[in-house]
This record gives sequence, structure tokens and C-alpha cells, in this order.
Amino acid sequence: MKCELCNKEAAVHYKFSKPLCKSHFQKQIEARVKKSFRRLGIIEKHKLGQLNKVKIYTSNELAEYLIKKIILPILKKSGIELELKKNQEKDCINAEFCDDITCRMFSNLILGRDPCESIELGILSNILRTEAYIYQELDNKNHLFFDAEKIREIDEMFNAKISDKTYRRIDKELIEVENKHPGTKFSMLKSFRRICQEKKGQRTLQ
Repeated sequence: MKCELCNKEAAVHYKFSKPLCKSHFQKQIEARVKKSFRRLGIIEKHKLGQLNKVKIYTSNELAEYLIKKIILPILKKSGIELELKKNQEKDCINAEFCDDITCRMFSNLILGRDPCESIELGILSNILRTEAYIYQELDNKNHLFFDAEKIREIDEMFNAKISDKTYRRIDKELIEVENKHPGTKFSMLKSFRRICQEKKGQRTLQ
């Protein structure tokens, strides 16, 4: 299978996306992370003298890898300090993946709670955990290919590590829905942005 953008050997093929080579897949992930970074207005706040340090809350090494690889160079270039935190604190940006957010939103709906409760769009909110995993694997190894079946196996690996039974079951259901209808998690995230931002009386995020 060839990359749709350069005709090199493809490394990744999600059902909702065109097959991409290692370079173009990683550039796609980097572009999405940087978009979230811009949405948070960090550089603008720094220029206005409102911010000199960024605190990012992350609970897993995979998220830390993306932050150090993609975000840290931008912060260093701008003279902004980065502090990774293990606990959520005031003025702390979360680094949860799209999977975490959509699963919690769905859990809130099932349990009769406000779907927007305890949910925040962070710096990695438009990245899937499998995308982060593949990014890291491609960064450290060559001649790998991730098709739909391999991606599903990675998702199930993450699911098996979830300790909460209810959360794990909901996550499992979302894996099944995503497998049948590729792109569902991103569609759910888009709905979350619209519903929760309008609820707060803010402009819908792009």
C-alpha cells in the first residue's frame, strides 16, 4: 500500500483516513497537536506578559512523549518553561486523548449526569491514543505498518489496562462502534465542543 500524498510505502491506514507514510502520518499528528496548542492561546498570553510557565497535567508516558517531542520545542523557542504535573492543579492544562474525553462524556450520559461534567478540552484532545502510540513506535522503529486490525489490537491493549469495570466496558463499546463506523470518536468530540461551549455561552471551538 502506498502513501496517498507522496507514493512512498504506507505505514498507517485508518479506515477514516487515507494511507500515509511515516513522515506524513507524523506531520499530520504534529499539525493537530499544534492546532490545539494555538487554540489555548499560550504564545499570545506569553507575548502579553500573562504567562511564563506552562503546567500540563498528564497521567501517562505516551502523552508526555508527544508533549516533549512536539510542544516542548515550541515552548523553548518562545522562552516559556514547561512543567509536567501528575495531579490536576489550578491553571493546569490537561493532556487527555480524544478517547478519554469521549468515554467520560458517554459515561456521564449513561449515568444520568451532565455530559460536560468534569470534561475539559486539553492539548491532546484531538488525538487518539492509538495515534499517539503509533507515532511513538514509528519514531523509534522502521518498516512498520499499522492497518485496521493492528490498530484495533492496540485499542484493546489500552482497554485491558483500564481498572474501573464500568469505564472499561463503555470504552470497549466505543471501540466496537469506532470499528464499525470509523471517525465516531472525532464526531463525538465535535459534538462535545458544540454542546459544552454553547452551554457556557462561548463561541463554538473550531
